[in-house]
Amino acid sequence: MSPLHLRRPPLLLRALFRRVAAGLLVIFSLALAACNEAAQREVELPIEGAGVAAPTWSEGEWTFSLERALVGFGPLYFCKTAAADYDLCPTALLEYRDSATIDALSEHTQALGQLRGLSRTLRSAIFDYAISWRLSAPRPLPTEGAVEGNSASLVLRARKPGREVVIRADLRIAPIVAGSFVVRGVRTNFTVDGPGDKLVVRVDPRAWWAEVGLVAFLESNAGDSLVLAEGTPPYNALVIGMTASAQPRFDWQKGPSSGP
Repeated sequence: MSPLHLRRPPLLLRALFRRVAAGLLVIFSLALAACNEAAQREVELPIEGAGVAAPTWSEGEWTFSLERALVGFGPLYFCKTAAADYDLCPTALLEYRDSATIDALSEHTQALGQLRGLSRTLRSAIFDYAISWRLSAPRPLPTEGAVEGNSASLVLRARKPGREVVIRADLRIAPIVAGSFVVRGVRTNFTVDGPGDKLVVRVDPRAWWAEVGLVAFLESNAGDSLVLAEGTPPYNALVIGMTASAQPRFDWQKGPSSGP
């Protein structure tokens, strides 16, 4: 038997080594995952809301100024997956079960309540605008933060030489299926790991009105006081702004005791 042959283990032994190595790798991976899960801890951090300083802007001859923008926000749930939905996120990692009203014409932060959950990395969110449809309820119902039963109450004043118009919109944005949410899959990326962490939900009502096409709307509607009716194109444009094109921004802030 040649020396080279003596130095090579039999094929059966080499196969056994490979199986043992693969098994050890699986055990190590499970142990690491268990350690990571064990490292989680329950956390509670403040959630605040903020808007923008009452904005004024111009389009052609028209000057627009926001006079009222109250927005009901919540509940809110954060998930570890990049696309938040019941199928991909059956259990929330961090949640705000309440709802509150944000004065969207104030850039100062406003306390909304507390987020509660686990110290994990959050990648997406689902939420309502203060009207929710619980599985046990027969229909969508306003929650505590609703604005007179609605998701938002907006008032805009428009001026041009020889004409002044006030436009009002009371928006009711409700889930269409029991147990679902009006906004799903909002991307975020934050690791909750410090007691000083907090979340500021920032909303910009001017961006919602930008969806309406205000000049064309005013030129085609007479009168000095206009109310946007549910289901009309301007009303739907505001809803699209709030739920899709100009969603609230999640401004995560690290506490002094958090990591980098």
